[in-house]
Amino acid sequence: CAQSAESQYSVYIGAGAAIWSSGYSDRNVAVGYHAMEDISQGDDNVGLGYYVMNDLTTGINNCALGSNAGETLTTGSNNILL
Repeated sequence: CAQSAESQYSVYIGAGAAIWSSGYSDRNVAVGYHAMEDISQGDDNVGLGYYVMNDLTTGINNCALGSNAGETLTTGSNNILL
């Protein structure tokens, strides 16, 4: 499990998951290789899969399921990505 010092109530599981996380990103769940690796201030996101939402930085209320789902999403909010 990785987590930045400022992040609260988030769980990141997998090699490289949230590896570059910084800032205040709360209530996120990411499971998978390099899942949500760039998260910085996005809240309430859920991603399950290989490289899922790996470019997400400040997006809010996103849900992604599957390999590379939402891979290039950076700031989008309220998305469902399969």
